[in-house]
Amino acid sequence: MKNLIYPINCFVLLLLSWFWTLSVFAQTMQYRDPAQPELGAWQITTDPISKNTVIRFFDGNKNQFYEEIIAGKYIKLTDRNIFRINQSFDQMVLKSIVAAQVKADPLDSPTFRKLSDRQSKKQSKISANQASNFKANVSLKAHTYQVGKTMLFYLIVQNPEKNRIIVDLSDEQGQSLYHESFSFLNYRRRFDLTGMTQGQYQLLVTTANRKQKYTRRIHVKPQTPLFPENQPDSLRQVNQELANRSNRLYLPLVK
Repeated sequence: MKNLIYPINCFVLLLLSWFWTLSVFAQTMQYRDPAQPELGAWQITTDPISKNTVIRFFDGNKNQFYEEIIAGKYIKLTDRNIFRINQSFDQMVLKSIVAAQVKADPLDSPTFRKLSDRQSKKQSKISANQASNFKANVSLKAHTYQVGKTMLFYLIVQNPEKNRIIVDLSDEQGQSLYHESFSFLNYRRRFDLTGMTQGQYQLLVTTANRKQKYTRRIHVKPQTPLFPENQPDSLRQVNQELANRSNRLYLPLVK
């Protein structure tokens, strides 16, 4: 009997050790800059049971300010992916700067209570049909932001109803340059219009039934040469390679 119990105990301990190792391996915390931990950090957690990977961004006080869920995939921490995650982290930090710069009042302040009461009275006058339409309109949230003065744009879509969403980028002639459909809960895509022909471009996000849509018009101005004629040949070769890379409309965050 003792000979039977011993192998069983070893197997249980081995199994528990495997689960413990997996859970530790699945979590990675990395500072945006190890030399400056006050800049914040990000964490990647992969759950082998739900098969979801969660990316979380934290500020210097370890307060979470962003979360994104990637279903059915994991992120390998290659140099390229770390660089892209750091880029996304910086962009989200820039978006959060507003909260640090503006004066905000507590929610229990008299001013907010007056506004809240006024809004409640206004909402009570909305008919059931209007309320239904309002609910449908907010089921799709999309916005874009531009990286500084560059021609880099990020599209972020929240799709709580998991409807089928269509994304299309077209030129002035209506010719589609990029087309994609998805039904994810959260979606993010990067567009690089560096080196594109001067003119008006349209980024359209719409539901499959066309009832809800988001449009962003992008004006591409004449751009200065990426590699002037008077620079050394070696530098021209490097800039040419960078130019070739930048002509891609979409560079994925995760490979």
